[in-house]
Amino acid sequence: SRFTQGHRFLSKNSQDLLKADDYFPVLENLKVIVDPIQRRAMIEQALDREAKRISGHWLKDEDLINEVTFLVEYPDAALGSFHDKYLQLPACVLTTVMKHHQKYFACVDDEGNLLSRFLVVLNRPASGCEKIIHGNERVLKARLEDALFFFNEDQKKNLEQRTESLKGIVFQEGLGTMWEKTQRLKFLVARLGACFPGNEESFTYLDRAALLAKADLTCEMVKELPELQGHMGKVYAQLNGENEEVATAIKEQYLPSPGQENYPETFTGSILSLADKMDNIVSSFVLGRVPSGSTDPFGLRRQAQGILNILLNRRWYSDLSQWIGWNILILKEQGFVNPSASVIDDVIQFIIGRFRYYLLETGMNYSIINAVLSVSYNDVYDIYLRINALQKLFEHKRKFFEDVVTSFCRANNITKNFQGLPAVDKNIFEEEVEHQLFNTLQTIEKEFYPAIQRGDYVYACESFSVVIPVLNRFFDDVLVMTESESIRNNRLSLLKKIVELWQPIADLSQIVVEEESR
Repeated sequence: SRFTQGHRFLSKNSQDLLKADDYFPVLENLKVIVDPIQRRAMIEQALDREAKRISGHWLKDEDLINEVTFLVEYPDAALGSFHDKYLQLPACVLTTVMKHHQKYFACVDDEGNLLSRFLVVLNRPASGCEKIIHGNERVLKARLEDALFFFNEDQKKNLEQRTESLKGIVFQEGLGTMWEKTQRLKFLVARLGACFPGNEESFTYLDRAALLAKADLTCEMVKELPELQGHMGKVYAQLNGENEEVATAIKEQYLPSPGQENYPETFTGSILSLADKMDNIVSSFVLGRVPSGSTDPFGLRRQAQGILNILLNRRWYSDLSQWIGWNILILKEQGFVNPSASVIDDVIQFIIGRFRYYLLETGMNYSIINAVLSVSYNDVYDIYLRINALQKLFEHKRKFFEDVVTSFCRANNITKNFQGLPAVDKNIFEEEVEHQLFNTLQTIEKEFYPAIQRGDYVYACESFSVVIPVLNRFFDDVLVMTESESIRNNRLSLLKKIVELWQPIADLSQIVVEEESR
């Protein structure tokens, strides 16, 4: 059929479409805006217009505006209000009720303080919509009244008193309650806190933050609005007079949010978030609840990505195997699990698998990733530094990078089948270039290894440049596989030093450069 219908309320007639180019203008004439970009622009213009009436601003929320854009066909906006008494509620409560339950936009003043106004997006012109606004105000009033009741009731107990109630909330089947989860967090943050650079004062807050971390799960407000977990914990901790870093950490334990870069800002919040996420992963793995394919009911991939993001954002070195080992230890002490010996490596491989995906998404070369991970994969930030250094050379100093890889491969190919070689003995060198190569290696080792120790892998790689011409002359002038066993082994040992030099960084033989050069 060439006939199309318009807006269900604003247009009662159908209209014939004579050609495809008429589709957009015909539908617009029938009060349907087909183009979502145009609908969004109309929504934003309407919100700006209504907010200007109260000398305020509408609170921009990308998720919400995207959602309402696809809920309406012919959009406009109207202004509603609620009683000022509800402004005593935390801002997160007001905005959550408006956004998640009613799809309203909150209004703020020039300083960002919430106003007792809200904006609703309509699927019709705003003129003559007084009854619609009144109905929305009544619905919002009921929800805010409930929220105010919960808020007042929750304050009759402080967070520390509420921790006892965690014994009645199951964490996961086979893993006890949220009380046992809290005890694990206390155990883990004490050890993790000592591993990462922080100030002495922050260390004193870790235990307190871990104790109170899950207490808000017992609050009526969180039971009614689960998306406020952490947010309400911070609010109630502040009302209880807890230290500000402790209060902030309770909220930050759930950061970063999926798809966002809102990392924990405090040391305590970062440690608590890492401990919580790793415990979720390890606890599931020891019980065999491992994500497979598209199935990930406990969101473990998201938890792993959160760990990666925090470590990279903080630039923290870590020992994953030790960290996971602590987690398994406390689980065993609590009597919940008797894990297999492979769990530590399984968890590391799972986290590194997410890291590999992240690196590929950011444009890192797949063969460089493989080369780095093939030598060690226990420290996320160190892995990133090594990959990033090689990627920079790959992109900006391609010829030098190819020479480095070629030199390594020549040394590696001739020595890879020889093990247990004796130490290099310079007294049996026969050719001058052997002395030159040996002396050059000794010289750069004094720069190469210290650069690795301080994480300056770019400098370490570039320091290898002096070896390349000497090594090329060595291969041109020296017969490595000579008949004399002692001379042969000594030359192999000399080349083996080149391979071992790169061992802390990557197995360069896995890097593919030719296909990129063509």
